[in-house]
Amino acid sequence: MRRPIAFLAAVAIAAAIAGEARAVTNVFEYPLVFRRQQQLSAECQLAIRRRDYAEMERVCRAGAALLPENPTWRYNLGCALARQGRSSEAFAALNRALDLGFRDESLLGSDADLTSLRPLPAYVELLDKAHGLRSQPGEGQSPIVPAPILDGLAHVHAANTRWDIDGGFFRAFFLPPTNLPPPAEFAARWNGPAAELIRPWLATNAAAGNFGDFYDNRDDGHSQLDLAPFAGLTPIVYDADARRHNAHYGLNQFLYNGVVFGNASVAFTAGPYWHSVPRGAMLDGALPIAFLAQQYLRNHIYCYPSHRDHDANGLGDLFPLNQPYVLISQGSSGSDQPFLRAIAATLAAFRPETKRFLTASGLIAPTVQMLLRASQKQVAGPQDYLDGAAHPTAFDAANLDVVRMVRLAHELTTNDIPPLVALRVVEEAHAVPGVDFLDVAGSEILCDTPCAIGRILRGPARRHTLLAGAQMIGLPAEGWSLRWVVLRGDPSKVIILPRKPDQSLVEISVFYHDGRFPVRAGSPLQSGRVDIGVFAVRGQQVSAPAFFSFLHLNNELRTYAADGHILVMDYAAATNRYEDPRLSLPKRWRDEYEYNDDRQLTGWTRHLDNGAKARFNARGERVEQTDKLGRPIVTRPVNYLPRTALDGATVPDLICVDSEFCVRYRYDSDSDRTGVVAGRERAGP
Repeated sequence: MRRPIAFLAAVAIAAAIAGEARAVTNVFEYPLVFRRQQQLSAECQLAIRRRDYAEMERVCRAGAALLPENPTWRYNLGCALARQGRSSEAFAALNRALDLGFRDESLLGSDADLTSLRPLPAYVELLDKAHGLRSQPGEGQSPIVPAPILDGLAHVHAANTRWDIDGGFFRAFFLPPTNLPPPAEFAARWNGPAAELIRPWLATNAAAGNFGDFYDNRDDGHSQLDLAPFAGLTPIVYDADARRHNAHYGLNQFLYNGVVFGNASVAFTAGPYWHSVPRGAMLDGALPIAFLAQQYLRNHIYCYPSHRDHDANGLGDLFPLNQPYVLISQGSSGSDQPFLRAIAATLAAFRPETKRFLTASGLIAPTVQMLLRASQKQVAGPQDYLDGAAHPTAFDAANLDVVRMVRLAHELTTNDIPPLVALRVVEEAHAVPGVDFLDVAGSEILCDTPCAIGRILRGPARRHTLLAGAQMIGLPAEGWSLRWVVLRGDPSKVIILPRKPDQSLVEISVFYHDGRFPVRAGSPLQSGRVDIGVFAVRGQQVSAPAFFSFLHLNNELRTYAADGHILVMDYAAATNRYEDPRLSLPKRWRDEYEYNDDRQLTGWTRHLDNGAKARFNARGERVEQTDKLGRPIVTRPVNYLPRTALDGATVPDLICVDSEFCVRYRYDSDSDRTGVVAGRERAGP
């Protein structure tokens, strides 16, 4: 596998986070400032909650400097100035927001932040100006010009591309094909998989073919699909400006207005944060997974190799989430090719009316996922489909049955299309960082998206319970019912209790699974993840899955009492067990929990690997002084922070420091854990 070019240069990332990113002048530069934009947005919200309008002004000015053509920052700046009684400056900012394209007349007329401006004549003038501009674009807001298909290519360039500043992705638009030729015109030239089936269907216009489908290669041709057999398939190409900013490479960040499938046969292969492309997306925050969901619901299908992240002879299944949004191929470079050919053939095999319906409904990707899973060689029928073997994290091409997949696609009518299953968490108790779990992470939530919900079981409780909802959307649900199935994990440690007869509401309880376990009986592949699949079922028909995933961390060993209380959380003994450091940093201690006679937690004693000990109370505060009976009388809050690795090639470990101190660390040549905190020597945990 070739290591991809970093999407953001390290210097650009550092500058953006430090607030030094220059103003954006080209649409393909937006990713360079996106993290800074997110940071400023969070700071603005915090200032608003605190009613600190001077701070809000500072942040808005920084946002306006970063994105000078963005009207929202100017509007928010006007609000901050109005709150401070600086009316003339506020009107200047609001007028500039209108010039740049702010068009929310309703908000302008009702926003409480602008109350001080309403008695002034300039406010009426502002409203009149807003009304007059309501149908006009703002300065610099040139209209999007969908690109025509030229010489059989779909071109991506600045004129047909926009950046979604809130979602963190690009939108690119092509002119829809007109005067579509009948599929029969492509019959003789179609030579993909199952051609002996598809060509006669095309010849009689009984199959849709690939005309109007787009293919997107995102690895500079490293694993390029040969388009010659797929007559009518249109490749997406990126202009020089997009390529210069690496918008064409790695994980897809575009939504297109068409049916798209693509691939990037690349991975990050070196350093402590090595990962496949899809695992990186799962661990890079909520927005990337949310974008994968948007792709899925807008007829986009992308395939990425698992590389070393799903290896029975390596570290096992390292993915923290099972999901239907992207297709993960078992293996490294080129392992995606059989799946690309199968997808192209499936898209060609759909009946024209079925494909039109799927496209209009946004159900191309869920239906292709369903067909792929149902046609695998180990899936003989619906009962096999409702088993974990049919829904692996990564798919092995050896299990592909393209002829069967193509037949199932062609047999599908508009009356047979399953509805989409959408999930939600209705009620859940959340573990408290710094008390229930000790890491830099702030939550157990990995993601909450319509078809994939992920949890990292960080808290010490033996049982994690939540109330979950599911519904069938997109199509009439008459005759369809919901089915919840444990696809991975010990069924005796997973309880699903229906709260409603139609199973649209259930209570899920997942008990702690000790260490890694086989993904299914007899499999050499191990995982720490429990998967629950949710399906729509009607007779022999079953939908694409939606997933609840619960990951048990591999870098900890737990001991529980018979009544379920946590006794020991041992991190030091698990330092040789790999866990992705973005999920949980290594810790070099063992916590032994203590309870009173009523079995209420009183705290824990921390044993460090250097023999030192420290006590903590039940709130996670370090005990500095006790009375004669050993009861805490002086405690100090602590924060958990990563300690920078010395060589830059190893993963930092986690340390805790008193929260009132600023933190600076230095290390001796032996890399012991003595550091300098606010100028004082400390050797604590």
